[in-house]
Amino acid sequence: MSQLVDTEIRELARLGLIQDFDERSLQLASYDMRVGRQYAQGGEIRILTNDAPTLRLEPGGFAILTTYESLVMPNNVVARV
Repeated sequence: MSQLVDTEIRELARLGLIQDFDERSLQLASYDMRVGRQYAQGGEIRILTNDAPTLRLEPGGFAILTTYESLVMPNNVVARV
């Protein structure tokens, strides 16, 4: 198994692998997904706004985050998110 490089990631995105692809998020051998506005924390769904644009995680805490991008993974590609 080999790691994809930027030209391969760009081509797969063009074919629909990464929906809402942003060229600025493409690195030499990775793609940095952008955090979306909606998240779930402590059993509540919340929205990041201009007035409250950050999310604080306490040690051991967690949140479920959305991303701007969506991935459509073919059977021959593996991703770490």
